Amino acid sequence: MDSITFFKQISKSNQETRPRYSIMPKVKVGPATLGVVTLVIILLMSLLYLIQANSTATKGFEIEKEQERINKLESQGEKLELEMAKLRSTKELETLPEKLNLKPLPEGELASFQLENKEALAGVSGENVGRNPKR
Repeated sequence: MDSITFFKQISKSNQETRPRYSIMPKVKVGPATLGVVTLVIILLMSLLYLIQANSTATKGFEIEKEQERINKLESQGEKLELEMAKLRSTKELETLPEKLNLKPLPEGELASFQLENKEALAGVSGENVGRNPKR
C-alpha cells in the first residue's frame, strides 16, 4: 500500500464518519453551506440595523422640525397677547370718560373741575401735583 492510496482511504473514511447536518433526510448541509447561511443571516441583521438607524434619525429630524414650529407658534401667541393687551387698554381709555361720568367739552372751552371726593387725593399735597417724584 503506497502512501497516496492510504491517504485516499483515510479521507474516504473521514468523510463517512464525519457527521453531516441535515434539514431534511435527503438534503445534506455541510460546513460551506452553514458558512453561507451564517453570512446571509449577518447581512440581514445588518440591513435591519441600518433600516432602524435610518428610521431613528428621520424621527429625530421630524421632532426637531416640530419643536421649531412649536417655538414659532409660542412667539406668535406672545405677540398676539401683547397686541390684545394694547387693544384692551385703548378700549379702556375710550370707556374711561363714561365710567367717570365725563362729558365732552364744546370747542374752545377749557376744562375746570371741582373735587367732589377729597378722600381720593388723601396724602397728596398741592406742591406735588403735576411733578414727577423721580426727578
